[in-house]
Amino acid sequence: MTKQPDALRYEFEGGKYIAFVGQGTCTVTRHGELWRDLTGDKFVGSMFSEIDRLHEVNVELLAEFKEIISDYEFCDKEAGYGPRAFAYYETAKRVVAKATGETE
Repeated sequence: MTKQPDALRYEFEGGKYIAFVGQGTCTVTRHGELWRDLTGDKFVGSMFSEIDRLHEVNVELLAEFKEIISDYEFCDKEAGYGPRAFAYYETAKRVVAKATGETE
C-alpha cells in the first residue's frame, strides 16, 4: 500500500490497525498490510469527522484543566484555599493524568 503523504493517520489497538484518510480516500492496514479500502463509505467518513471533533474538544478541555491546576498551585501558595477548592484541584489533576496517560 502506498501511504498518502497528505492523509490523516489514525491508529487503533496500539497500531494493529492504521487508517489513512485524505482527499476522498480511506484505507486501513492491519499489521502493516492493506486490509480494507473504505473509500466512499460516508458512515466511516462521518466517524472520522467525529473523532476529529472529539479530539479538538479533548485538547481544549485538557488545556482548561491544566490551567485550573496551575492557577490553584500559584494561588494556594499566595493565599491558601479551603478543602472544596482542593477537591476541585485533585479532580483536575486526575482528569489530566487520565487524559495524558500519566500516573499520579
